[in-house]
Amino acid sequence: MPATSTPIPSPTANQLHKNTAENTPKNINPLTGLPVVDPTLLDRRPIAVKVQIFPRGQRPPWGISLADIVYDYYQNNGVTRLTAIFYGNDAEQVGPIRSARLFDGDIIKTYKTIFVFGLADWRIYQHLNRSSFADRLVVEK
Repeated sequence: MPATSTPIPSPTANQLHKNTAENTPKNINPLTGLPVVDPTLLDRRPIAVKVQIFPRGQRPPWGISLADIVYDYYQNNGVTRLTAIFYGNDAEQVGPIRSARLFDGDIIKTYKTIFVFGLADWRIYQHLNRSSFADRLVVEK
């Protein structure tokens, strides 16, 4: 059999669109890429709220359907918690509010959020209060 040549693709310029503060439309939520009804919401910090979802049969969560991002993560002993981040939407009520965990510090730093929670283990509470974002903590009592 005669040898056949294998086509070799030639490189092409990759045209990437990079959103920046200068070229992103003012009504686009950077967390979702979707338009927002009230663009003035994007002038504030995102708000992260710690929400209980366990036990499943008691006090189901409310308000989280309006969150832009929801983290559901394992806590311990089969229990999970939610951290809901609100930026392009507001919710009249969110809850039930739960205690902070060490992981929440990463969320606060990543999204530069205000963080709403219901107390915490004293070591975690101390860690959060000594952080660079301590002025953005809101404790629901």
